[in-house]
Amino acid sequence: QMRVSGLGVVPATYDPKTGTVSYQVAQKLRDKSCTVILSAKSEGKKVEAHWTFGIGEGAGATSASPTPKK
Repeated sequence: QMRVSGLGVVPATYDPKTGTVSYQVAQKLRDKSCTVILSAKSEGKKVEAHWTFGIGEGAGATSASPTPKK
């Protein structure tokens, strides 16, 4: 499950071949920074990763494609 600040839970996709999760933002992010929280299960336990990135003036839609922590 992926959550994006200002949007809530979003329909992210997981590619098991590459081990990547992706989501294409469909609307302009309003804040100057954005936090993404990715939740998953590993060996039956819930694990979470989060990161924050800045959005510059005049930036268009942004996509995030995190590398999972092992």
